[in-house]
Amino acid sequence: MITLVFLLEDQSMKELLEGLLPRILPQHPQMEFLLIPHRGKADLDKSIPRKLRAWGEPRPHFVILRDQDSADCVALKQRLLSMCQQEGYPLLEIENTRSPSFAHFVSGLRRLVETLLAPPAQI
Repeated sequence: MITLVFLLEDQSMKELLEGLLPRILPQHPQMEFLLIPHRGKADLDKSIPRKLRAWGEPRPHFVILRDQDSADCVALKQRLLSMCQQEGYPLLEIENTRSPSFAHFVSGLRRLVETLLAPPAQI
């Protein structure tokens, strides 16, 4: 079973994704989604390392959704990626920081799911 855990900034993002994910991603018996809302950026940022560290086996794939607001998007992305690397999670980027459109996010998320569901390459 492949699990995608979405760490979300707030409840409204969870409500949006509950309606959106079934429409934009393929339904697959080996794929499940878990949506975890937080109480704003500070709560999300504080919880990321704890959740990454504490999650049991099998390890899920995390998708972190956080507004950029006035932050330097490149620095913010680097900080989030560093948190994941420190906890030993492989990096599978979805969003290109230079093209933060919703359509780009959706196509990147679809590619991620297709990659995770693809059979292992034969050598």
